[in-house]
Amino acid sequence: MGVPQRHPLVAGHFVVDDEYGWGRPDLVEGTIRFFDSPTTPEVVLGAEGRSFKAEYLPSQERVWWFDGERWMVGRVDSPCTPKADEYYVHFPNGDTRPVPSAELKVRWSLPVGNPLALLRAGTVETRFLHLHRTAFLRGVTEQRSACGGLGGLLSSAVEIHDHQIGAARRVLSDPVPRYLLADEVGLGKTIQAGMVLRQFLLDAEGVAVVIVPDQIVGQWEAELSRKFRIGQFPDRVSVIGHSRIYDIQPVDRLLTIVDEAHRFTDHVDYSTDSDRGRRYEALRAIAHASRALLLLSATPVRSNEDAFLGLLHLLDPTNYLLTDVHAFKRRVEMRDELAQAMSAVSAETPLRYLDEPLGQVAQLLAEDPVVERLVVEARKYATAKRQEETRNLVERLRIHVSETYRLHRRMIRNRRASAVKKAFPVRGRGFGNPWRIPDPDPRRREVFSVFEDLRLELELLEHPGAGRVLRAVLGRILAPVVALEDLVVALRGGTEHDLSPDEGAAVAELRELKLADHMAGELERLALADVETDRIAAAVEWASRRIGRGKCAIACSHPNTARSTARQLVEAFGRYRVTALLEEQDEDERNRLTTEFERSGERNVLVIDRSAEEGVNLQFVDEVLHLDIPASSARLEQRLGRFDRWSELKNPVRSVVFGEADPTLDEQLGAWTMTLIDVFSAFTASTSTLQYVLADLEVEFFDLAVTRNLAGAMKAIADSVDTLEEQRQRIAAQDLLDSIEDRADDEELAERLASVDSRQKDIEKSVVGYVHDMLAFKVDHDETEIRFAAGEKQPPLLTKAALRALGTQIFAQPYTADRMEAAEGRGFLRWGEPLVNAFAKIAEHDDRGKAFAVELVQRAAEPDRAPLVAFCFDFKIGPGLVGVPVADQAFARAVEARAALYLPTTVERVWWLAGLGPCNRQMVQHLEHVRGENLGSRPERFRELTAPIDWNGACETAHHSALVHVRERDHVVRRLTTARRDAAAAQEREDAVLNARARTERTLEVDRRVAVALDQALANPQFVLESCGAVFITWVNRS
Repeated sequence: MGVPQRHPLVAGHFVVDDEYGWGRPDLVEGTIRFFDSPTTPEVVLGAEGRSFKAEYLPSQERVWWFDGERWMVGRVDSPCTPKADEYYVHFPNGDTRPVPSAELKVRWSLPVGNPLALLRAGTVETRFLHLHRTAFLRGVTEQRSACGGLGGLLSSAVEIHDHQIGAARRVLSDPVPRYLLADEVGLGKTIQAGMVLRQFLLDAEGVAVVIVPDQIVGQWEAELSRKFRIGQFPDRVSVIGHSRIYDIQPVDRLLTIVDEAHRFTDHVDYSTDSDRGRRYEALRAIAHASRALLLLSATPVRSNEDAFLGLLHLLDPTNYLLTDVHAFKRRVEMRDELAQAMSAVSAETPLRYLDEPLGQVAQLLAEDPVVERLVVEARKYATAKRQEETRNLVERLRIHVSETYRLHRRMIRNRRASAVKKAFPVRGRGFGNPWRIPDPDPRRREVFSVFEDLRLELELLEHPGAGRVLRAVLGRILAPVVALEDLVVALRGGTEHDLSPDEGAAVAELRELKLADHMAGELERLALADVETDRIAAAVEWASRRIGRGKCAIACSHPNTARSTARQLVEAFGRYRVTALLEEQDEDERNRLTTEFERSGERNVLVIDRSAEEGVNLQFVDEVLHLDIPASSARLEQRLGRFDRWSELKNPVRSVVFGEADPTLDEQLGAWTMTLIDVFSAFTASTSTLQYVLADLEVEFFDLAVTRNLAGAMKAIADSVDTLEEQRQRIAAQDLLDSIEDRADDEELAERLASVDSRQKDIEKSVVGYVHDMLAFKVDHDETEIRFAAGEKQPPLLTKAALRALGTQIFAQPYTADRMEAAEGRGFLRWGEPLVNAFAKIAEHDDRGKAFAVELVQRAAEPDRAPLVAFCFDFKIGPGLVGVPVADQAFARAVEARAALYLPTTVERVWWLAGLGPCNRQMVQHLEHVRGENLGSRPERFRELTAPIDWNGACETAHHSALVHVRERDHVVRRLTTARRDAAAAQEREDAVLNARARTERTLEVDRRVAVALDQALANPQFVLESCGAVFITWVNRS
């Protein structure tokens, strides 16, 4: 019949079906009968083709038994005989008796379809069980509704910021979850990716891979483990460095995340075979094989179209062909005019200046009827000087253009605009006072002389890599003289040095020159010369004036020099004042040291080398002394980006640099620093959006320096300031088109999640109430954490099979209901946490607490009057998602998440007096707080109270009347009406966007399917009876 079978099939015994759980086989008919409730017919299915196994009923299994007069509910103790023909069953009131196996009923695995059936049959429980179950599931429903079914968002142990929550929601609400997260630096792309990853792991089986720069593999692992608790999903997430891209097989995965994705597309010629091309091809195969894809990159499109097209092709190979580079560039160029026009159309633009840019937008988008209508209306109201109406129309126009004409509809770019900045402030940048310290080292002029000899030699030879070589050497020259020792080792072919791979490649070219040996000798002489003071000594003096006055950092790219600096600082101030983050430290040690420095009141001075320029968050530092100046603006941007991050500190991070004491020397050696300050503005604003433009200018600077010297190069590049500013404005305008303008839904979602957090004590109480008080699991808790466990001497009120299904992992960690404490690695008591989800599933399937009946005895002058029956009904009201195909996980998740935005699921309680109508407020308050006498353990009394009336009819009538009543409640009607109205308005805008996109994109069918499913879900809301009960009010003589 079915397979596998643990025990031989015997008539009257039980089987466990893979799909429906407990059933009873009929050997003659070849069927399996499944029991739901005493008042509903059994479901009979053919056994042929089904997978099931014969099983004995385990201890604690709930069973139903009809004793000839009434249904009784009990718990199995054990079989009476080896063949399990009978079982000892514990019934209420200490009544344990043997019951033939053939007479027992066990519910199948589906939830009770109609709790009213339990109430009608009298198989009811105490108010105690009902209250605990209801409180727990009501809390879960509220949480699930607040996050739109996206438990991965709610249960991530991160602070709630609307732009991060909103970005993750957009990805997860899309049936095609393939996105480019292109936020500006420091806005939390890692957090957004982590929330998405957690949701995917919760939703379905399968594995994910996170591909990140090699040097921050450890940081990603730590972040994902601590904040997103990927340890709850063993062996399902791999974090792999970029250099191992060839080790990753292009197989089906739940999700692929690529951090710094532009590193795979920079300087790639897609039409030729090269190392860079092969790396891109490897990533392309991985990306296209993955069901979902997240690319993280702050790269702006306007400055590197080829690389950007490569990223978009990874997301969407149908609409973004690599062979369409020229067409893509034309598309970007055409957007420049639109971007410039839209940059002048904002809420800040005075009404009298709106007409011209509005006209330009209308002309550029002449085929868009939505634009035409909005522009006409905006111009009309602007002419009439009706400011509020004009601003509203301008805002609608900006949203429409942003959503419709983004380069890729699945690109999310948040800018540090006022809306984000207000809720997510970043430090900003400025200069210290003083901002420049003269280098007291007397060797500086001779060092420059050696550098100048090299420059002249390179100019004379017309060396093809002259600019590259000069740049590498300058990076050492602009550091303390001691940093030259490692350059000397490399010049002589040694390997015991701290040069970076780029420096090493340039020095390898330098070693080919005859000058190299002489240069090494001169630099060695200078580096080893005794001097009374040097740059490091000046740094120590600088730090001495900041001891006990906040936190400062001393940054130096070169590890050996940074180590030497840290040693001298420790000698001056003691080990308890100084912390160093150095290249030889592993990720765990670096994280420990960073946390220790941040929290310590004594540690004031932090030393970092190049290893801390990526992956370390140092926004708590007030001032940074740059012991060297990197010969790359990108490197400087990485360094400053460690400090210029999200922070509650209001003041910008202050930079201090070294200059030359001799003004004539400073004119030359200070030229690169002043270029970074005056031309690139690198110390006062982020240059991340200009990274590709600046990279070209830097190459030009160092090529010019070979023939014109450093000061001459600076003067030549200075002429590029206007061009650079123009480019900055064009990039900003393009960013404006691609950025997220409509934040209303994001803000509402963040408010919902914050509202959930405000009830954390109630959440903790409800979880403990259900797991401990109702199911009898052990619980230990203190002020910061809670631990749950299954006791051995007093086991929980679940079967061993149910306990095995729960597993041991969810009990292996402590829990908290506090979001900030969860960020320390504890389990988080929210929907989306495996423990909460597992017990919610038990509560939904278990019939305990779904129906109650109690007797409430009241004193009265007329004790013989007929009892009153007050029915309690809990209706769950939400979108009708019945027709959504759950097999298509991404589609179902998208519809549920969008539907929850408009119609969050709620629970409405109705107290209804049989034959009279809804209870008044005073009576409801009384009924909510009384327990009464449990009629589940007094079946004779239940029959006595229900015998004089048509009990089944009374239950059905009360249920129907209560349902009509709840449907007519004013606030319920308003919610349903508002949900459809708001969704219709949003869909009108979405239709306009889809119609406009349809002119350039070929894959929009799935979006329209989601729209149809969403409309049906809101048009047919569900009113589901979640639980019910009855309070029989009887009377005794008042005296």
